[in-house]
Amino acid sequence: MGSVHHGTYIVHALLEAGNAQLASHLVEWATRAEPGSRAAQAAKRDVYRQRHAEASALMARGIFRAAMNDAERALGEEPTVAFDVGMSLTSPRR
Repeated sequence: MGSVHHGTYIVHALLEAGNAQLASHLVEWATRAEPGSRAAQAAKRDVYRQRHAEASALMARGIFRAAMNDAERALGEEPTVAFDVGMSLTSPRR
């Protein structure tokens, strides 16, 4: 457990440094190594929330939202539900 918990500190440091892509790889390893780790699931939620906010491609946004929602469910939280203007044919691009 200690190594996964320590890894979540590295994940958050990578997020703060602007390297969400590497953080997402590490957090996936952490949650697969210890799916019941609240620290790992919280880090996964945070990583994919940031990646979703930064992404412009619709498919990427959907993938990141799904990963974020999976982590929220694992934490016992309600999945984030928000209207994504990129999914509307009538709304302007975000």
